[in-house]
Amino acid sequence: MTHQDIRKKFIDYLISHGHVELPAASLVPDNDPTVLFTVAGMQQFKQLYEHPDQAPSKRVVTIQPCIRTIDIDEVGDDTHSTVFEMMGWFSFGYTGSEDTLHGEDPYFKNTAIKMGWEFLTKELGVDPNRIRATYFGGDAKRPADVESKEILESLEGLSLIEATGENFWGPVGEEGPCGPNAEFYIDDTEVLNNVFNQYIRDTEGNYTQAEYRGVDMGTGFERLVAAIQGVPNIYETDLVKPFLQCVRAKSYNYNERHGRIIVDHVKAALYLLADGVKPGNKGRDYVLRRLIRRSVRAAQIVGFQEFEALLNMLADEYGTTRDAIAKNRDGAIALFLSERDKFLKTLQDGTSQLKKLIGNERGGEITGEQAFKLFDTYGFPIELTQEMAEELGWTVDADGFTDELNKHRELSKQGSEKIFKGGLADHDPQTIAHHTAHHLLLAALREVLGDHVVQRGSNVTSERLRIDVAHPEKITDDQIKTAEDIVNQKISEDLPVISEIMDRDEAFKLGALAEFGAKYPDKACVYSIIDQDGEVFSREFCGGPHVMFTGELGHFEIIKEEASGAGIRRIRARVVPRT
Repeated sequence: MTHQDIRKKFIDYLISHGHVELPAASLVPDNDPTVLFTVAGMQQFKQLYEHPDQAPSKRVVTIQPCIRTIDIDEVGDDTHSTVFEMMGWFSFGYTGSEDTLHGEDPYFKNTAIKMGWEFLTKELGVDPNRIRATYFGGDAKRPADVESKEILESLEGLSLIEATGENFWGPVGEEGPCGPNAEFYIDDTEVLNNVFNQYIRDTEGNYTQAEYRGVDMGTGFERLVAAIQGVPNIYETDLVKPFLQCVRAKSYNYNERHGRIIVDHVKAALYLLADGVKPGNKGRDYVLRRLIRRSVRAAQIVGFQEFEALLNMLADEYGTTRDAIAKNRDGAIALFLSERDKFLKTLQDGTSQLKKLIGNERGGEITGEQAFKLFDTYGFPIELTQEMAEELGWTVDADGFTDELNKHRELSKQGSEKIFKGGLADHDPQTIAHHTAHHLLLAALREVLGDHVVQRGSNVTSERLRIDVAHPEKITDDQIKTAEDIVNQKISEDLPVISEIMDRDEAFKLGALAEFGAKYPDKACVYSIIDQDGEVFSREFCGGPHVMFTGELGHFEIIKEEASGAGIRRIRARVVPRT
């Protein structure tokens, strides 16, 4: 039975039992700050268990893409993945009224368990002897689910039934609906999980009986396909195997673990990019960046370069069931490839430095100071340092790294108070964003107007930045627009903003620009912004503080250009934060 057959049988079966098919939700959850991503099929319906009158139907069916990265380091084995589809059926608003298999009314344990059994044994033709079931055996806070036990015992042909203390699910996030669950397994693979939401948990961990009860049935699509097709893991199914074969065929040093990482992470990245997430340095943006970087790192190991071919294969498959992928595939693929290209440069420089650090020795510890230098100077993520060190039998002092990062931030703050006392108004995040934009603008003006352009004064506040530069004539509208475009381009490229303590004279030789009239010690702080080709776009003596990546800035715009004295032009500009 193909994966397309299983998908169709699932939807058709539930519709025949009064369920309304609804579209899957975005992977970026609406109005749920407790999670970064959609991690379960019921997530978009959380409020309906407490407010069933808002439900479009009392019986609903969906197939929901989900992202879970808690076990990201385990991806590559037979059981873990970061992206999967959750097939789910749901019932809202049950209060103890009639619980029937057919119809449109809400139902609870009796109907849910019997539907699960019927779907597996009749619709999919699974031999009952291959199936076992479990139910919640109770614990100190919550009683055993005797109702589910009795219903399972009534199913003809089901002989393997056991109680466990783990059969309790939810809530999604820190609070909300939750309850005991009854599970079906095929050959020890969990394929169907009926959660009976009969409790509400609060943020203190207390459970109260819910006014309305509901059903949240979930089955991992890929896992179910593997069980029905009789293969040992999802990578051997007709759903995933073609992508793995693509990686294997286009690699010169293939190994299974890294091949699986590539397929899983590229698929997850495609889903997130199609849903509007962009690579960055915070929250879900950073998770996406890490997924792309881990796939690129794995590709380097096996010698795989054909990301565009793999992305198009994935888009062809999942674009048939996911509208966002069908509509946004070209932009999503372009963003992935752009992020890949940026990271390849970082990977090359950081790997070279890491190898120098480790040498030919096996085993040892990379200090926090060394790990921070890889991050601060070469943009090498701490997670990647840890992964690569582990492969070589080394460990990393992660706590020491955090200490170095915090020391760096404090030094930057102190340095800014000393050096930019008259230029930087405060340490508001928007002021810091304007400060980094100030550096970008000076570099852009020198690119447009010439190297004679140097700073002759500045002032940075949370409302705007102001820079005075040496230039003999009015800056034209076209030149202003070009400089503005260059700054926005560098923002979109999400370039690293790197600080270093350098020998003053050496910094001057490397082209570091100085603030007009400022005097610097023998060892001075220098900030550099490195472009995608590894070239220095901006380098200035500066005490900070700055954002860590240009992508943290919003849209840059020049507000006004005017004379400020003989041979001096004054420009006011601002960064508009992203909403």
